[in-house]
Amino acid sequence: MNAMKRPILTMPAILLLLALFIFAPMVLMGLQNERNAGAALAAGNYLEAAEQFELAAQRLFWKPVLWNEAGDAYFSGIQVEMAINVYEVARDKKVLSADGWHALGVSYLSLDDYQIAAEVLENGVSEYPDYFPLYWVASLAYRYQGDFEKEKAYLQAWLSNEKSETWPYEELYGAEYHYRTSLFLLGDDPTRALDELNTASLLDGRYAPVVETLRTTLNLASLEDDPAEKLILLGRGLGLVGEWQLAASVFHDATQADPESASAWAWLAEAQYQIGEDPLEMFEAAASIDAENVALLSLRSLYYQRRNELDAALADVEKLAGLEPENPQWQISLGNIYAAQGDLPTALTAYERAIDLAPAEPEYRYRLALFSFENRYDMEGMGLSAARRAVILAPDNARYIDTLGLLYFGLERDGEAERQFFRALEKDPEYAAVHLHLGMLYLQRGHRDLAYDSLVNVRELGSDALALDQALRLLDEYFDE
Repeated sequence: MNAMKRPILTMPAILLLLALFIFAPMVLMGLQNERNAGAALAAGNYLEAAEQFELAAQRLFWKPVLWNEAGDAYFSGIQVEMAINVYEVARDKKVLSADGWHALGVSYLSLDDYQIAAEVLENGVSEYPDYFPLYWVASLAYRYQGDFEKEKAYLQAWLSNEKSETWPYEELYGAEYHYRTSLFLLGDDPTRALDELNTASLLDGRYAPVVETLRTTLNLASLEDDPAEKLILLGRGLGLVGEWQLAASVFHDATQADPESASAWAWLAEAQYQIGEDPLEMFEAAASIDAENVALLSLRSLYYQRRNELDAALADVEKLAGLEPENPQWQISLGNIYAAQGDLPTALTAYERAIDLAPAEPEYRYRLALFSFENRYDMEGMGLSAARRAVILAPDNARYIDTLGLLYFGLERDGEAERQFFRALEKDPEYAAVHLHLGMLYLQRGHRDLAYDSLVNVRELGSDALALDQALRLLDEYFDE
């Protein structure tokens, strides 16, 4: 009896069996990695999830979308460079999601790679034109590069679309979107600019002071017929709210609207200083047009004062005082420079001259009182008298009351100083300088707990850079913080 013939495997079958033998364990491991990743993600273990997704992506090569999942997990775990690496793989494999494009752009921005971020985001917008977070981050990338035309284009593209169902970040970013858009509309469409400003303020009350400043700027500009002067007003408004990059662009436009405007060149110089560029060439251009231009002299003197070139600053302010002898502000500027040079009697004469020119204006008496305190110059007489008079003229001004407290503090009349500081806080509880001065007073009196609380208040308010710096130094020195 013949034995049954065994089936003979063909070469393709053999190869298939070998492939199954080799790859089956890898597939099973990849599927397990994917399950592990999902469990880690649900538990909030983002780094573990990312590593498992990455292993799964390597083993389950027919599921390239896992690279995107790995990127999301790394991004959620704030592992920016790892997120970039795997997102770029997903990008090459054309499986990068809308969220992935957004996160990849944000990751490059966080590393200050603005040009790469912009390129990524442009591609993301092309892939997902209805995913509006991409427009926001793209506008940021171009803003940080100083390319305001492209920033404006992305902002306007966002605002021109219906966003109610596709914009998940309205609450977080909507106010800034409307605010930034308003800045680009100030010159071309002031009515719409006001609408955008109001929207920003409604979405986030923190924009209210900025909105008020720019609203005033627009009102003033609307009264100006000269194109260059109108642009100067708009640029100054932008500078007042700290938007110096945009202000520089507007001042540049003003110099093009009227190349013979010394004021435009002088304000462009100030903007260049503010953004870290050398302003001297612009000052020279202004001087070549009108060496006695008020904007030129005042801004150039300020530039020299910042550089501690006091003789040059004094020369410009003396010219201003000669050109406008009835302007008390130039006398205050003279007083500040004389005081910085150590010529206190001459400084006092300048401050008193300012008060004589505007006796009902409390600001100039406040400046005299502050000069007295800072230089410990006749605080008992002239200093206290000036501070009291400023408070009488403006009894609700916390800054003036605080300065009266400082003079008492300087005279070691601590009880009276404390009363004035508390009085100032009644007028403005968020005036950081008063909290700082209370902290200094309590340290001097040995009340460490009260001093600590006052200095922490300055830190928490964070609204006054100078007061904050002093408070942090005191916290570090006395409380090891």
